[in-house]
Order: sequence, then structure tokens, then C-alpha cells
Amino acid sequence: MTVNVAYQHFLAKNAGHLFGLSSVGALMANPVAPLYNASKTFVSNYLMNIRKKLKMQQENVFATDVKCRFIDTEMAKGEPDKLFWAASPEEAALQIYHSIKKKKKTVYGTKRWRFIAWALKILSLSN
Repeated sequence: MTVNVAYQHFLAKNAGHLFGLSSVGALMANPVAPLYNASKTFVSNYLMNIRKKLKMQQENVFATDVKCRFIDTEMAKGEPDKLFWAASPEEAALQIYHSIKKKKKTVYGTKRWRFIAWALKILSLSN
């Protein structure tokens, strides 16, 4: 994994910031795209464990999980005006940039998806 090379590089320098592009999909099951959600869950869990390891070692390296959702790009399925809470690439990039700059642990592609993530986490506790 390329991120392991970057991680080792940052450890050697005792400075750096890893971030991975995950998804709100990491928080829920999706029978339509199980591989997609599983891969996003992997990214989120990997970064969480890297953060815990860095905290134990008191390193000056940071790891941020960027959980995007619908961004109005060609990759998004459907018509842009029909996507639920779709953000422009500029809006999402700006929010992600500011959150990474603040060294946040988790960033949502747009802030409004934090509420969905919160609800999904609570619902998964009841399963």
C-alpha cells in the first residue's frame, strides 16, 4: 500500500499528515455496492489504527479520514440536481482543506453529512 511508504517517510521525518478518502458508506451496509462500502470501511479503520499508534508513540504525524459522500462530478451517478445533498467539488474541497489544516481526525465531504454519520453510528449500535 502506498500509504505505508508515506507513513514510514513521515515517521522518519517525525512530521507529516496522511489522509485517506473514505466515505460515509464506511458506516453502513450497502447490498447494491458491498465491495465499495467494504473498501471504504477498510480505509477508515486503517486510518483510525494509524492515529492510535501515532498517539501512543507521540509522533508529530497526523492521519485524517475524509468521508465524502455525493460530490457533483462525472463519477457521481444520476443527475446532479437529483443527488441527495450533493456538493460542488469546490465546496467539498474547501471544507476538506480547512479540516485537514486543523488536523481533524475525521472530515465529512460537506459538514451536513456529519449528522447522517452520527445517525448511522447510533443505528448500528442497535443492531
